[in-house]
Amino acid sequence: MNILLSMKRSLFFICFIIISAISAYSPRSVSASVNIAFIGSNAVYDYGSPEIKADLFGARVSGKSEIIKDISARENISAKNAEIKFSPDAKNVFSFEKESDGIEVDEEYLLDELNAALSIGGGAVSIRYKTVRPTVTENELREQTFERARFTTYFANSSPERINNVSLAAKSVSGSVIESGEIFSFNQAVGERSKERGYKTAKIIKDGKFEDGLGGGVCQVSTTLYNAALLSGLEIAEYHPHSLAVSYVENSFDAMVSFGSADLKIKNVTGGKIFIAAYVYADKITFVIFGEKNPYEIERCSVTEKIVRADEETVYSEDLLIGETNVKVKAKDGAVSKGYLIVKKGGKSYKKLLRSDSYGKVDGVIEKGVRENANSLA
Repeated sequence: MNILLSMKRSLFFICFIIISAISAYSPRSVSASVNIAFIGSNAVYDYGSPEIKADLFGARVSGKSEIIKDISARENISAKNAEIKFSPDAKNVFSFEKESDGIEVDEEYLLDELNAALSIGGGAVSIRYKTVRPTVTENELREQTFERARFTTYFANSSPERINNVSLAAKSVSGSVIESGEIFSFNQAVGERSKERGYKTAKIIKDGKFEDGLGGGVCQVSTTLYNAALLSGLEIAEYHPHSLAVSYVENSFDAMVSFGSADLKIKNVTGGKIFIAAYVYADKITFVIFGEKNPYEIERCSVTEKIVRADEETVYSEDLLIGETNVKVKAKDGAVSKGYLIVKKGGKSYKKLLRSDSYGKVDGVIEKGVRENANSLA
């Protein structure tokens, strides 16, 4: 009986101690809030109530991840990629802005330090950072500025109107950048050839004939670019031959364009950027293509397999004096031809058939005068 009474008294005493302890350490009895200071490179971030609370079980945090994300948003500095400026007409065609590293908060480390501070009732926590490297460096960009190829055609005998059109179209293309895998459209870059945009009437080829048309000469621009693209190893996604052979390039290396119907499209298959520069001088147009160093040396080869001779008709005209002649239509032979690319690398080469073409002939017309000179009759 005495033993039982003694056990009851002991149990009562233990319960009294527990109740007293709970009363003594209840949240209501906490006299000061717990504070944690996060020391960053640019600022100190203090957190206390209501984010941090103290109770019977020590200090605890409501929303640890929110606090850490908030600090990261304030402290993180993004890495800056290197940038390249392409200015075809400048003395330095390429200029560069160097890359810079970024920093970001080591959130896993910060969480561990936060928990450690909580376990001792607060304190200061130093923020640790990780370096973030840029994804594009200046050296990488410089590797994309080699001259892969250039090509020139001439227009010494062109009219001022035609030269104007050549210059306008070339200016529209110059400065173009083709990203890796992207397809460049000549018509999209140049736009519509209209009077409002400064284009003038000059000779064009239409339906197998030479005639006047708005924007004459633009095809020489597309043809020059086409050949530069071939020599630089780019892929031709779309091209169209002329119905007649042209004088400024060999057979099977022309590229006719017509806004809204026939385009020249070039695909960048090099894995890096491609930069296009155009230069128009007194009597020539040159395209230069820059990009990663071309691993191949590429040459062109035009083979005319058949010449279709033009006929020449003589007609008599009362508008001309006897002995006078006038070429009303200039005769031009037709041809059947093939274009090849000769690709060389490491002392080896192979010949690749690029295309086969058939160009029509233009029969000539010569006028001869039949009108007598009035003075000779007197």
